[in-house]
Amino acid sequence: MRYTVTFDLDGTLMRSPFWRLHLRPWLERVAQAQRATVEDLWNPVDQAADALWRAGDWVGAFAWGALIEKTLGMAFPNPQVPDPRTVRTLVMPYVVETLPQLLRLPVRYAVVTNGFYAYQAPYLQALGWLDWLSPVITPDRVGTAKPDPRVFCRLGPVLCHVGDRPDHDTVAARRAGVVAIQCGPRATGRDRMDRLANGHIQPDWDIEDFRELPQLIQRLLAQRTRRDDAFRR
Repeated sequence: MRYTVTFDLDGTLMRSPFWRLHLRPWLERVAQAQRATVEDLWNPVDQAADALWRAGDWVGAFAWGALIEKTLGMAFPNPQVPDPRTVRTLVMPYVVETLPQLLRLPVRYAVVTNGFYAYQAPYLQALGWLDWLSPVITPDRVGTAKPDPRVFCRLGPVLCHVGDRPDHDTVAARRAGVVAIQCGPRATGRDRMDRLANGHIQPDWDIEDFRELPQLIQRLLAQRTRRDDAFRR
């Protein structure tokens, strides 16, 4: 049996490329043309997203094109595949250096992100990462978002999920019975914890950075294999 290891994208593999390379620059251009500020434009969009989230529409809360059209009355273009050199500057520390070790392990890798596919795939494609990160699980493809455990349903047996947000990554993984790995500093900012979640939920493992992942995945894989063997006896 081949297990899957899943990664969050923003804050785990990269530093929010959609926001840094596409959405914010677009907002800056529009703000300049309208003699406004980025905050003038972004705040109503963000508030509309938060209202959808709190209402339980976890897919609509990340549909930035629809939200911008509704709140600002403007069409929002999807990003194109950017220059790989620009995207590489946003890769999290030690990810590239650790890749050769990760790819030698007998597991599959996938992405489980709350960003829509059109907003995330161009940056993975620019780096050539769609070759080893497959599938890319997004709200528009599966009809839900983290922290809903159903985000893992299309992946078969998942060994562990690696992320940076307790309110999204840890909660989703723990609910799905998947080992939750907190990698690096925990994300800060507005807390979007599901009202039904334990506010003090903790990951199964807390690691400093990607350099610890290969050995930890090997350990988890050995434990899971032993449990599966014992179950089959």
